[in-house]
This record gives sequence, C-alpha cells and structure tokens, in this order.
Amino acid sequence: MFDHFKKVPEVIRYLCKVIKRGLKKIGIRFRYPAAPYLYTIELCASTFGKCPDMLESLHDIYQFVCKSVYNYFESKNIDDNPEILEDFFGILFRYTKFIPDVLVVSETLEMNMKMALLVIGSNHKHLNKALYLFVERLFKNANADPQDQV
Repeated sequence: MFDHFKKVPEVIRYLCKVIKRGLKKIGIRFRYPAAPYLYTIELCASTFGKCPDMLESLHDIYQFVCKSVYNYFESKNIDDNPEILEDFFGILFRYTKFIPDVLVVSETLEMNMKMALLVIGSNHKHLNKALYLFVERLFKNANADPQDQV
C-alpha cells in the first residue's frame, strides 16, 4: 500500500495534513511547521520498524530527513531552531532503537555524527537530552551481544 502511495505525492501530503490536524484536535501543539512531519517519522520508525515490507520506505524517509536537516543547518546556527535538531535526534534515537540496520548501513551515518559533534554542549536542555538518548542507544547497540537477540 505504501509503495503505491509513494507514486502519488498528493496522497502522502494529504495524509500528513490529516495527521497534523488530528493531533491538533486532540490537544498536541507543535512548535514549528515541520514538527508534525518529524513526529510522524518517529512514530513510523517505532510502529513499522519490524515490518519487512516497510524497511525500504523507512530507509528512504530516513535518508531524506538526514540530508535535509544537514543541508538546512549548513547555513544556520544551531540556536536558530534547536527544536528541529531535538526532533531530528529523536528520529535518530528511534531508528537506532527499532531499526538499527537502517542507520548503520546508511550513507548519512557520518553526516549524523558530524551533527552530533556540533550539538554537544548546546544550551538547549531538550536538544541535549535527545542527543544523549541517541548516543547512548548507539553505544548500547555497538556493545550488544548478538546472542542476546536469539
């Protein structure tokens, strides 16, 4: 189903609007216009991460978001919009937790680590928390014993 919708960008755009408006109706408020979309990507990682049919789409979304955030902050200061980075590292955390293979084989891993280096020590509490959750999960995955998953 998702593969079919990929070919119809308008459907995806309207689906995002439905999610955004639905979340607003139940009282969830977002701090900037792209927030509902980043939030939806986080939820998709945790919800569909174990569905083999969704991995390619989740990988594509991941690549797109990583490159977009990196390109956005090449010309901006972290303090210009720390909420975007907070949500971005939230996405990285969820991907690392629920579908680590996407993150590890990604061509954006080095780019993401460069972003982490830029963010370390920022004055934004929630951004730091999201970053450290991601880094901690990354280290846990690196030290995980494959036999523990059997």
